[in-house]
Amino acid sequence: MAVLSNLPNDAESMQVFGAGAAGYCHVLAAPALLKEIALVIEHGGYWVGAEFIGKVLKVSARHMQAVSCEGASFYADLTAREQMVAQLVAKGASNKEIAGSLGITERTTKAHLASLFAKSGARDRVHLVLLLNEHEVFAL
Repeated sequence: MAVLSNLPNDAESMQVFGAGAAGYCHVLAAPALLKEIALVIEHGGYWVGAEFIGKVLKVSARHMQAVSCEGASFYADLTAREQMVAQLVAKGASNKEIAGSLGITERTTKAHLASLFAKSGARDRVHLVLLLNEHEVFAL
């Protein structure tokens, strides 16, 4: 179930997801976005606005610091650049911020992320951060 709001905000978002919703967006969202949200939910995912998820990841990143990555079962298969991308994702960086930080294009960033998802089995960015934390790639 997705919830549409006249004035989406962080507090309401937390309530909506706490009540079991799988999506949350503005009531005036474009039809193409609504279709995308429905597809994500249909495939078992959650739809959260980019701005909100960015805030969540940044808050999480403040509580995590990079540590040795030998514990992650998939980490050994990552290239050095993929490791850098993973660390920036865990800190809440957007694709644009990652690209700027590493001196690569956003398209290359997306390619690295696709590889990270494939190698880790993560469904999305949040799942990737959780897997990295679970495998002690990042410690609290």
